[in-house]
Amino acid sequence: MTGMRPWRGFWSGTWRRRGGLNGHRLTLEVFLIGVVFVAVPYFSTNNIAEAYLSTVFDPEIALDRQIPVWNWTILPYALLYAFYPA
Repeated sequence: MTGMRPWRGFWSGTWRRRGGLNGHRLTLEVFLIGVVFVAVPYFSTNNIAEAYLSTVFDPEIALDRQIPVWNWTILPYALLYAFYPA
């Protein structure tokens, strides 16, 4: 199984410990790394941008305000993250 060693470097420690916690350690570590390196910066920059209430570039047009929001449509986008660790 030497060909089954993906992500040399950054992920090597996580890959070595993948069998811990009854095989759930890899999923847990990938989730936590995702939270730290994706979710925290994403929400931080959004909160900073909202605090200043201004943007450098605003791509919005009048049509954007006329299209209604369907809240359920965020689910397909958000559920994509469930497939990344798999």
